[in-house]
Amino acid sequence: MLFKQQTLFISLISFLTAWNIQKYKTRNISLTANFNTVVFVVHGGVFLYRAIGIGSGMPVSEVFSPTFFNFFPYLDALIMSLMWTFGFIMMLNQRLNSEILESKEHFELIFNTSPDAAIISRLSDGMFVDCNEGFTKITGYSKADIADNTTVSINLWNNPEDRLLVVDSIIEKGYFENLETVFIKKDGTLLTGLVSAKKIMIRGIPHLISVTRDITGRKRAEEEIKRKNEELHNLNAEKDKFFSIIAHDLRSPFHGFLGLTTLLAEDLPTLTATEIHKIALALKKSATNLFSLLENLLNWSSMKQGLVHFDPQRMPLLPLAHESITLMMEQARLKGIELNCIIPENLQIYADSNAIQTVFRNLVSNAVKYTDKGGVITVMAKNTAENMVEAAVKDTGIGMNKELSDHLFQLDYNTNRKGTNGEPSRGLGLILYKDLIEKSGGQIWQESEEGVGSVFYFTVPSHP
Repeated sequence: MLFKQQTLFISLISFLTAWNIQKYKTRNISLTANFNTVVFVVHGGVFLYRAIGIGSGMPVSEVFSPTFFNFFPYLDALIMSLMWTFGFIMMLNQRLNSEILESKEHFELIFNTSPDAAIISRLSDGMFVDCNEGFTKITGYSKADIADNTTVSINLWNNPEDRLLVVDSIIEKGYFENLETVFIKKDGTLLTGLVSAKKIMIRGIPHLISVTRDITGRKRAEEEIKRKNEELHNLNAEKDKFFSIIAHDLRSPFHGFLGLTTLLAEDLPTLTATEIHKIALALKKSATNLFSLLENLLNWSSMKQGLVHFDPQRMPLLPLAHESITLMMEQARLKGIELNCIIPENLQIYADSNAIQTVFRNLVSNAVKYTDKGGVITVMAKNTAENMVEAAVKDTGIGMNKELSDHLFQLDYNTNRKGTNGEPSRGLGLILYKDLIEKSGGQIWQESEEGVGSVFYFTVPSHP
């Protein structure tokens, strides 16, 4: 009776084991689980057969007697134990391989779905092993492009020394973090990246996995903020200089103007008609100068605030130059200066007529102011190869030294000086003309030699 119970117990354990293997098997070990299930079912069946035999009256008092009924369980134990061992080894191996495969799939999923550029390369020479989709999207290189290539051979690093810096750090510490460097994309454009890398071993050979975040947009934003801050700083400096110019340039003419009016108010009864006429002429000259200074200051202020209306149109340049020269003919005649105009009749410009007249008029006025008696002033213009028109006002006047010439268009440098007949300066004049020309899409510059004369050039577009 005891043998029968033991045999049934072993059979039951075998069937329960087979049932649990089937119940808890997973997809990745399904094959080996089925194999072990069959082994335990067979083993359970053998002992169930023995239990039935014992229950049918088969003698079990001599368990070592050479009968098939006794031999069969021993044969089952020998064969089944070997098959269990083999099956469990296969199942364990399959489970380990499955976990490795899952880890690899998880890694590849993270590797490929990262928006950053990730590559695996050989540490010694930078030979590519793999790259993710982020790398191909950011750099433009496909996996076919990098096959059998190194990061150096495809000219990925804008500065190859940066890679050596990463490699040295990897060798020393095993990792590198947050190197800001510049890479060259497949189309030749540059991108700024933030690189982090770590050393890994593949088949016993040192490799590195590096992740690069594209921060080109962020760098552009930083540069834009920096530029805006510089512009704000310059505007504040210009504002301070503006108030300084107002205080300096208006004070002296007003002192002269107030002195003359005081003289008239206090000494008018004792003054002769000739003296009164001289004072009146001086007042007119002072008032004219004050008006010019205020006009320049107000125009420059309006330019900076964006209040100046520009209406660029295509028009001939010669009439604008002639009108400006005509306004200065009387002043030039009084100083004995010859005024010439060499501009082709068919020369066209695309600009605002008022802006160009203002520049011409004041450049010619300055040339007359700083040219001695008997001098020559020439206004000329020509087309250039860049679809621009280059105009020039050349004089044979007193010229400028290098220091004054280098700082002529700078707001923070005092360029005021009197003309050859003591004519006063007009403060912001050249700064205003520079802004007008740049707003028109051109440039203004000058060449000068002290004692020889000056040439002021400016360009404007010839077409929209």
